[in-house]
Amino acid sequence: MPTTGSLSGEAAAARGLRTSRRAITGRRRRKAYRITEHGHALFDELFDAEPAPGVDDSRAFAWKLAFFRYFSRESRVRLLQRRRAELAERHARGARALLATPGDDLYAKALVEHGVRAAERDLAWVDDLIAAEGEGTR
Repeated sequence: MPTTGSLSGEAAAARGLRTSRRAITGRRRRKAYRITEHGHALFDELFDAEPAPGVDDSRAFAWKLAFFRYFSRESRVRLLQRRRAELAERHARGARALLATPGDDLYAKALVEHGVRAAERDLAWVDDLIAAEGEGTR
């Protein structure tokens, strides 16, 4: 007979009896959890924190974006503006690298161009999110 996980159930199983928690209580009780004030404060702190060194900025931003609805408009705009500044710097570095890449290295140049174009697309996307926050549409 499989184990039941409780001492009284184990004893009943050893005697060949079947017991069920549902039979005793009628039905299982649901556990309800809520976030404490300390939890809310910690959540806000983690939301506003800079990513740790070595952490993928894009992935850290994506995780925060998934929880945007739980934060104030000011916090969201602040994070979006910080992300925009990071992307603008990435774009500028890519543009400088593009100028420094030898013209005869087609694939190296293509790789740098890809990074510049990706930064441009991400900048446009973040700009749209910032505009939507200003309009109150998100």
